[in-house]
Amino acid sequence: YIDPFFNDWEMAKYIDHKGLYRLMFPNAKQPKLLAYRMNGFWFDDAGCMMDFSEALSCIQSVKTCFIKQAVDSEGGHGIVFVDNSIVSNIELETTLFNLSFDVVVQEGLSQSKTLASINSSSVNTIRLLTLLRRDGTVKIYSVVLRMGIGGAKVDNASSGGITVGVEDDGRLKSCAYSSKGERFDRHPTSLVRFDDFVIPNFEIVKQTVIDQAKNFPHFRLVSWDIALDDTDQPVVIEANL
Repeated sequence: YIDPFFNDWEMAKYIDHKGLYRLMFPNAKQPKLLAYRMNGFWFDDAGCMMDFSEALSCIQSVKTCFIKQAVDSEGGHGIVFVDNSIVSNIELETTLFNLSFDVVVQEGLSQSKTLASINSSSVNTIRLLTLLRRDGTVKIYSVVLRMGIGGAKVDNASSGGITVGVEDDGRLKSCAYSSKGERFDRHPTSLVRFDDFVIPNFEIVKQTVIDQAKNFPHFRLVSWDIALDDTDQPVVIEANL
């Protein structure tokens, strides 16, 4: 009842495509876009059409990248991690050819050393829920930090990650939980105590989603996934419309 009241699901079918993020968030830092495929056609980071061999060359130009499902993705599903130092050209070509859905390919992000200290194998993201109010202001209703465990490349709870709440000043709450309700007072891999940890540049993170939320008047309730780069600056990973 709540989500369709605030969000236009019909419109989401047409604009909720990660290949359009370069247009949707022009003033926000995003992971480097290498190429994307829309309805079978390949495009570069500027939206110019190119053939498959050119797209393959762009993807192979970096050490690591993520191939992501561009629409209807959730829970970390539809994401393929590629290390070009160990994946052959044929393997990469086969992977891309076998994926039937639209994809975006982004260079692997070098994340904040602070967030990496919790779990270095995954890009750990801050999930913020914003509401665009009728007076044009934006309220942040909840903030959590999502973390991978072990050698996981994704931080989604549904893919085995854990989640901890975040206080207004960026300090983590005392315990994290899995999707099954398991409680953790320390990160199971790094053994970091959660309430000793403060997210860097938290005010800038909050202001980033407040600014971007105003671009989507048809989607007043949005969950944002924000990473921090290696200079602790916010990077928009995803907007869940």
